[in-house]
Amino acid sequence: MDTGLKEGGAVVVAEACAQEQAAEQMPERRQWPSVILLAMSARNRRLPRHRAWPLTTTDINECLGPCMNRVTDLAFLTGHDSGTIVLGAAWTAPNPRNYGRGIHPDRVGFSIEVHPVDATERAATRAVLRAQALPQLHEWITQAIAADETWRWTDHRHYWRLTDGHLVHGEEA
Repeated sequence: MDTGLKEGGAVVVAEACAQEQAAEQMPERRQWPSVILLAMSARNRRLPRHRAWPLTTTDINECLGPCMNRVTDLAFLTGHDSGTIVLGAAWTAPNPRNYGRGIHPDRVGFSIEVHPVDATERAATRAVLRAQALPQLHEWITQAIAADETWRWTDHRHYWRLTDGHLVHGEEA
């Protein structure tokens, strides 16, 4: 009986050594940091050549500062023409939608959408958005954070439209 234990133990030790050798021969897998990339390189942007985004993530981060922690989604839209809309923001409330179904807690918060514009108008649009729209967005988010419960339990959407060089903004249902 004593001999059987030694032989069984030797088999276990031999298997462990074989596994260690196999692990040493396998190339290491690269571990990528768990970071959400909010920017997209120009080469992978999926926009037609005549379209461009008027803002960058850096522009938005610089303006919003600590309020950026409340943003759950930052999207650079790739669709066709959005008309005169150049920037959109939304508040997703934690309210239930239908018969007890609710919103996932990770989705509650602010989302920002940057709409593409004609590439020839990008610089002018960027200047207007940085000077006017981003400070207004910061103010909207700041007021929303301090808003009463009634406001926070309702979804809200806010759009900035640029028409003939004039920026107009307002909340829509």
